[in-house]
Amino acid sequence: MTQSAHCWPGTYRGDIAGTPATLQLTQAGDALRGVVDAGGYRYLLEVRAAGATASGTLQDPQAGGTGEASLALSGDVVEVAVVFPAATAAREIRFSFTRDGAPVVAPPTAVGDERDPRLTGTWTRNDTLRSGDATLVTRLVLVINPDGTFVRRAGETVGGGAGWGVSDGASEGTSGSWKTVGDIIHVGDGHGWQPYARYHIEQGTLMLTLADGSRELWHR
Repeated sequence: MTQSAHCWPGTYRGDIAGTPATLQLTQAGDALRGVVDAGGYRYLLEVRAAGATASGTLQDPQAGGTGEASLALSGDVVEVAVVFPAATAAREIRFSFTRDGAPVVAPPTAVGDERDPRLTGTWTRNDTLRSGDATLVTRLVLVINPDGTFVRRAGETVGGGAGWGVSDGASEGTSGSWKTVGDIIHVGDGHGWQPYARYHIEQGTLMLTLADGSRELWHR
């Protein structure tokens, strides 16, 4: 059932990069608060409404990022546009939500649903484990291909301590598909997409901020 004009509060359903998502909106005066949940990855909205539009911020608590959010309400559909500032240029992502129980209209293709060419190539980092006088260093390799596939594997492991040493070869690793939405990498296994990490690239270094807040630094 179509709600009256400018009736924001409610539960909405949509899709973010192939992942089913919900939007919960509550309103107090002209202040709107919302929670976007995409497969367990949550974003927080804080905006102020002015008729059928609203503006404010969208926060990513997992990665610690904040974007400028603009909302537009048309009947039972809320269109959301978010601009995340970046070191080089701002990136905009868009998604659409339909009020729960209303007829579902296919949302438009999200702007920014693409593969950032800066990510392609071979990245490496060292994972170091120390215990007493013993040290093990594993070289991790991440190969991101321009065709939308990736391989992540453990390279050579070397280490030793008092009177011993070890050296192992590379493992096969894992593979899958990738794409970017705004400054977030999404990975797929053929059955759907999941947000993996927020990324930042600067001078040959790739920083990934994972959902638990941990960070990884990769180098070309």
